[in-house]
Amino acid sequence: MVMARRRTKPKRRRSRAFSILNAAETYLYASTLSYGALGGSPWAVITGEDDIPASATNVNSIYAQAAQGGYGPDSWASPISLRELINNPNASLAAMQGNVARNLVPMIIQSTMIGVSFKLGKRLLRKPISATNRGLKMALGAGVKL
Repeated sequence: MVMARRRTKPKRRRSRAFSILNAAETYLYASTLSYGALGGSPWAVITGEDDIPASATNVNSIYAQAAQGGYGPDSWASPISLRELINNPNASLAAMQGNVARNLVPMIIQSTMIGVSFKLGKRLLRKPISATNRGLKMALGAGVKL
C-alpha cells in the first residue's frame, strides 16, 4: 500500500520593500517611549551629552527629583542619553523610573492614538496610497513603498 504524498502549503511571499508609512509609525512609537521615559527624542537620546552629574550617588533623591519633574521634557535638565546610561546607570535609571511614573498615562494614550490613527488613515487612504506605490515602483523600483 502506497501512501499519498503530503501536500505542502504554498510559501507566503513577503514584500521586501521598505515601507515609509511603517517607518513613520515605528518612529512615532519610539518617540513616545523616549520622550516619556528619557525626556527627549530618539535622536537626542542617542547623540545627547552626559548631563546627570557623575557624582550623583543618592539615587533616592534623584528619583524624588525626577518624580517631581526634575528630569524630562518639562524641566531644566536635558534628556537622558545613552552616554549617561553607560556612565551613571543608577542615577539614569532612577530618573527614568520617575519619568515613567509621571508620564505613563500620557504614553499609553499617545501610543493608542498612534495605532488607531495609522490604521484608520491607511484604510481611508487605500486608493491614493496604492496609486503612489505604483508610481514609486515605476520611478524607484521595487525597493520602496508608501
